[in-house]
Amino acid sequence: MKKIGTRLLGIVQTIFLLPVGVIVLLISMVTKPRVRKPRPDVPFTYDVGLWPYQDQLIITHLEAHVLDSRLTINNGTSLIEIIIEGTLSGQQLEGQPFITSTHLVKQIIRSGYDTALAEYHITPIIDVRTNHTYTGEPMTFRLKQELHCQSIEWGKNTFHFVCKDHTDEVVVFQDK
Repeated sequence: MKKIGTRLLGIVQTIFLLPVGVIVLLISMVTKPRVRKPRPDVPFTYDVGLWPYQDQLIITHLEAHVLDSRLTINNGTSLIEIIIEGTLSGQQLEGQPFITSTHLVKQIIRSGYDTALAEYHITPIIDVRTNHTYTGEPMTFRLKQELHCQSIEWGKNTFHFVCKDHTDEVVVFQDK
């Protein structure tokens, strides 16, 4: 009689605990930690175009840092903020220069055990608008761009950011 009771108890536990385990797994998949959407100052472009005013761009500072990174087995996305500072000179232009978008090129340089490296080349795109009061003096700017960076491998992931001759680096760790 004791054997039957033990078997019956095992069957009842299996029947009740299996759905609970499935429910917990589904809830953890639905409620996985997510980072918010990026809010860049200007839109990103991935297309190559004719940009005749790029010689008016001088970069003085580049900084990148992690805004949000909840890396787990279910999430490999980090929110990165890039700050670009510099000047726009419009001495030879027929209007006032401004930053219309940011060109972004992503490339995986190295991927191997504990050596993931991705490189992001960022170029602010300059355009000109009509402004009859603008006299051609250099204008300083501070551009804050946010973007999602996807982890490449488990462990250490390095994101290298390049803007003209300035570079910065961000390191995140992807856990299992």
